[in-house]
Amino acid sequence: MKLVTSIILLLVAVVGYLLLKYTGVLYTAIIYVVIYSIWVGSITQYFYLCAYIIDVATQVFCGKFMQLLFTKKIDLTAPWGKPISISACLGYEQLNNNLNKVGVWLVNYLDKKERNHCVLAYYAEKVKL
Repeated sequence: MKLVTSIILLLVAVVGYLLLKYTGVLYTAIIYVVIYSIWVGSITQYFYLCAYIIDVATQVFCGKFMQLLFTKKIDLTAPWGKPISISACLGYEQLNNNLNKVGVWLVNYLDKKERNHCVLAYYAEKVKL
């Protein structure tokens, strides 16, 4: 089911890109958001999914680099580079007390937006590991 959903989202993104490229950008973007929001259910959920996809893609491609930026020591069993969110990886490192000053600052910043954001993200996505 996850594979089918991922393929559908990829196809929607490719179609959206082609429409944005070969027709009017503003007109197509509005149509794309409206059609996708009808399919998904809301525009808010559409933007949430876009943000989540960017988050996970960044984590997959740059995960090991981010591990160097945010942690005290490299843990080979850490979920960096796997298809989960950056917040979930930070939550893993927070639970293992392996964050450096930059990582602690980022976790504290995210915790201002949502209490225990990174730890909750880790537990929510732990099943993917």
